[in-house]
Amino acid sequence: LFIMTLVAVVFVGCGNPLTGSSKSVFTDPGVAAKIMAELKDRSEFKGKDIKVFQNVVIMESPDTGIFIDINILKPGTTDQVDNYKYRGNSWTGPTPVQITGKGNMADNVAPFDAIDYSKLPDMYKICDEKAKTIEKGTVKRSLVYILRINSGTYEGIISIKGAREEHTATFDGKGNLKSMKKD
Repeated sequence: LFIMTLVAVVFVGCGNPLTGSSKSVFTDPGVAAKIMAELKDRSEFKGKDIKVFQNVVIMESPDTGIFIDINILKPGTTDQVDNYKYRGNSWTGPTPVQITGKGNMADNVAPFDAIDYSKLPDMYKICDEKAKTIEKGTVKRSLVYILRINSGTYEGIISIKGAREEHTATFDGKGNLKSMKKD
């Protein structure tokens, strides 16, 4: 009985030790910003202009914890992109990315600070409020920041699923709601 109680305390009080902390990038203020600051603070980025290549994916589940996937233009280069992944409370990478196509790299990158990661809980809260108005509505704990090449800005997309309908919320890179549309 003592061991079962101890295990329960560890899982409930300290978060799941297999997936890391019980903190959420979607509901706990500061978590996402802290994680992204850890990436920005790596030695290869200190004092450098950091450019993100195309999209950024942020997901979270009780089983796997927080997952972030981001591609960054290697500082000092014009055509080399490295991938970084956050999983299990730490960043991995750089891993080289093969780039194909004839597009202009400058059109496919944006400043690291074009996204305000501290706004994720506010964005999630807006979606959660909408989900409460939908039969069996839930907010998917997945966010994709899509680089809109024509404007050089990011849009964050969050999905809301319900029993009879689905909605898509679109935010700008600073966390402001642009639209909430029924799919």
